[in-house]
Amino acid sequence: MEVLLVSTLFLIPVGLLFLDGITLVAAVAANNSLCKAGARAAGNQPNSGSARRALDQVIARFPKSQIISNVTLSEFAYYDPASYVDVKTTMTVVLPAQLPGLPEQLTVTASSRQSNTAVRARFRA
Repeated sequence: MEVLLVSTLFLIPVGLLFLDGITLVAAVAANNSLCKAGARAAGNQPNSGSARRALDQVIARFPKSQIISNVTLSEFAYYDPASYVDVKTTMTVVLPAQLPGLPEQLTVTASSRQSNTAVRARFRA
């Protein structure tokens, strides 16, 4: 009986910690995908203003949930002469198992650099 009690007291916190870990890994993967999709959308635009609008649309379409509470654009840079865009997104993740000693929520970030495919080639005549 004591072995069952001790093993239960050990396995439940480990299981909850494992659940938090899976949630965090899934949120990091979702943030990476969002950042890359946003950078691609911005890279397909001919100027900085339309690139920012396309990026904002991608972020606005991202589904929120009880676990992912906040998704924001941290940094955006449109480099016209160099023909690439830099995007950095931040996501707030609420952990499902509130274990003592661990934070209730974490912030994850992702960054992506994509080439600007909408820039026309500049030839000298």
